[in-house]
Amino acid sequence: MNILVLNGSPKGEKSNTLKITKAFLEGLCSKQYHNVNMVNISEKDIQHCRGCFLCWTKAPGRCVIKDDMEELLEQYIKADLLIWSFPLYYFGMPSKMKAFLDRTLPTNLPYMRVNKKGTCGHPSRYDLSQQRYVLISTCGFCIMWRIIMTPSSVNLRSCSAIN
Repeated sequence: MNILVLNGSPKGEKSNTLKITKAFLEGLCSKQYHNVNMVNISEKDIQHCRGCFLCWTKAPGRCVIKDDMEELLEQYIKADLLIWSFPLYYFGMPSKMKAFLDRTLPTNLPYMRVNKKGTCGHPSRYDLSQQRYVLISTCGFCIMWRIIMTPSSVNLRSCSAIN
């Protein structure tokens, strides 16, 4: 299986989220060989989407911005499993990761389609029906909470109260 890990942390290899992602990969790869390609998004030249939609009109399927996204989109399309790995910064993903996500626009077709469930969206330009996704994210707050599941209820307890 071809696995593309998108490490969106600005901390790169020092990322706490990446430590969790590597542990996940270690378990995943312990039983079977997988081709893993790890990309540190913070180290890539990824400009922001201009919203020009030339990837739909002038150059269907290709962004007119010349940066690292051309190579990254090829890897994105070929991946069997995409692992999105990033910390939560102020209610969202880091800006460079968001720029990457926005720049996947050329992988979609320029019209909307209603699916069988009644929702709608842009269909994919490529057959990505077998592609799977994993999202690994971390965050930190001044008050940490832990959810404790019991058969009869869900209880929230402060981490400071749990030793």
